[in-house]
Amino acid sequence: MVRRGVTATPPALSHAYKNVGGLVGSNSSDSRYTSTIQNSVAFNSSLTRTEGGYSSFGRVMGSGSVAHLSRNYGFSGMSFVNVTPDTPVSSSGPATVHGADFSFGAAFSTLFNPANGWTSENWIIHDGYLSINEVLPTLRNMPGPVAQNPQFNP
Repeated sequence: MVRRGVTATPPALSHAYKNVGGLVGSNSSDSRYTSTIQNSVAFNSSLTRTEGGYSSFGRVMGSGSVAHLSRNYGFSGMSFVNVTPDTPVSSSGPATVHGADFSFGAAFSTLFNPANGWTSENWIIHDGYLSINEVLPTLRNMPGPVAQNPQFNP
């Protein structure tokens, strides 16, 4: 509430870090705020830093607790814009901020399989290989006219 003659200053919002990820920017290591990121695929063609100098970038998650990451993949061709070095992927794997590598030509069965949390019970998964404009898995039984973007267009 603002009253005449009284100046109210809202608390300043500041961020010491700028965390950018293909799926999640930051995932706290504080157990009260931590989420599990699993069975995910980051198809982003690029991530861009628009301000700041901190370079906590990851294809899946920018920064946070890797204890809560499992069975994730990140597009190996993903570029990082306004970040030095241009490609800060130092290590990859299904439980890292970058996820395990995947690239064009990867078999869908490599990424989208029951061991990675993708089942035909919940997903329509086509045979084939990852390529531009290839149809990606889509969720089954979506209510109403929900739009899904089932193509990979980096």
